[in-house]
Amino acid sequence: MVFLSRRLVRIARVSTLLVGAAAAAFALAACSKEPAPTAGAPAPAAPQAAPAPAASPLSVTSVEPLTLTAEGGRLTMKGTVATEIVRSQLAQEAAAIYGADKVVNQLTVDPAAVAPGWLPQANTLMAWLKPGAPLTVSGDASYITLSGTVPTTAEQIERVRWAAEFFGSGISVNNELKVGTAK
Repeated sequence: MVFLSRRLVRIARVSTLLVGAAAAAFALAACSKEPAPTAGAPAPAAPQAAPAPAASPLSVTSVEPLTLTAEGGRLTMKGTVATEIVRSQLAQEAAAIYGADKVVNQLTVDPAAVAPGWLPQANTLMAWLKPGAPLTVSGDASYITLSGTVPTTAEQIERVRWAAEFFGSGISVNNELKVGTAK
């Protein structure tokens, strides 16, 4: 009997909360309505659409993934970024790591570009690519492909491990690294 009465009290409390929430929602809905126009009053202005959210300052589109290729001490950057500022910023970061004469900037600009979460750390990725054999990292916000040639299986395993840690669990790392000597 005590169990039943406690349960009835809980049901009553929940019912009271639901009725109160419904009344509050109804009151808010009534408050948001425009008052009826009076005779001779001008018609209310049409509501304006909210401005579109600004693109991330470092953005690339998933249609043309960002590709960084390090080979022979040079870095080639391909893909699409949202602004010329981002394109220039990435070129400056690459020049600081490789030298201005060793960077090939083939990035294009498209304001509709979408940013992957890792792009603000692109300079770390550029530095990681620099030493050793030719390597390419290509991808977007959901996947990354590692390609190129590494000298040993141990380096291949380490590069894939580092990439998986760097990009995080939300990004799939596709290992296309080959073991051998670079051609």
